[in-house]
Amino acid sequence: MEHLRYATVPTRNDANLEPSHKDTCYLSDLFVDPNQRGTGAGRALIVAVEQVGAQAGATIVHWLTTSDNTQVRALYDQIAELMPFVQYTTPI
Repeated sequence: MEHLRYATVPTRNDANLEPSHKDTCYLSDLFVDPNQRGTGAGRALIVAVEQVGAQAGATIVHWLTTSDNTQVRALYDQIAELMPFVQYTTPI
């Protein structure tokens, strides 16, 4: 858990789409050794991140993955809500 980062970020209130702030734990990267995939290790790591985030006062855990990463998305679809946002970036 040495790479856990905790931040308060602006988000949207789902009920009325007005700006609000939630204490958010951002999961930057999750990696499971290929030999351990399918064993529950990924789920256990996410549960551990949720526990650390909750202890730090977070109310949600947020992360990103690529749309074509179907194996891990099958897990994420079981344990989290897929948000309808599209991400854009531009170099500066």
